[in-house]
Amino acid sequence: MAWVLLVSGDSKNSLRQVIACIKLMRNIENKHQLYMEARQLHIDILHERCEYKKAHNYLKEIESELLENEENNVIELGTVLKKKGSVLQAIGRSKEAVEAFSKSIEFKQRAEEQSYGLASCFCQLGDLHLEQKAIPAAKENYEMALTTLAAVKCDPEHVSFLIATGKSRFLKNDFAHCFASLEQAREAVSVTPLYLMDQSAYD
Repeated sequence: MAWVLLVSGDSKNSLRQVIACIKLMRNIENKHQLYMEARQLHIDILHERCEYKKAHNYLKEIESELLENEENNVIELGTVLKKKGSVLQAIGRSKEAVEAFSKSIEFKQRAEEQSYGLASCFCQLGDLHLEQKAIPAAKENYEMALTTLAAVKCDPEHVSFLIATGKSRFLKNDFAHCFASLEQAREAVSVTPLYLMDQSAYD
């Protein structure tokens, strides 16, 4: 319910719902997997509401807990570190964001994960490298994003594929195809607005 409220734009009631859910599950001895997913959704809501400091502090708390039993939390760490990278990127802490996304990719690859979340990590890391004028690294990450999307059989007309294609072609100086892909992505989003979330946490 909290996720439905969030994607419909009601972040206030979404936040209220997810906090109530977390409180209900917090004291249960053998916590269900949904407890961690509720906490991750809490982070997404805080991010959506631009409450970046709260989101970052909460992420550090969860990351610390997960690292206490790292081998059993590889998938969760990949997801949480991606969210941490997104928050750090939003507040301009680019160096730390690069580190978070890089660690997220490491965990996702350790879990042999192929997902939209992993592709998004590569794409966001590419954006950060592009900002830092590290062009070869940016190119490599955009190509890795496309390789990952191909591995999950992503439709070439899906917005994620179009955006990664546009960015990759921009760095190859293929401006005509770059702008065509990005315009197609813009049209797709305008028809079906997307709430971008790490899908690996909710598969």
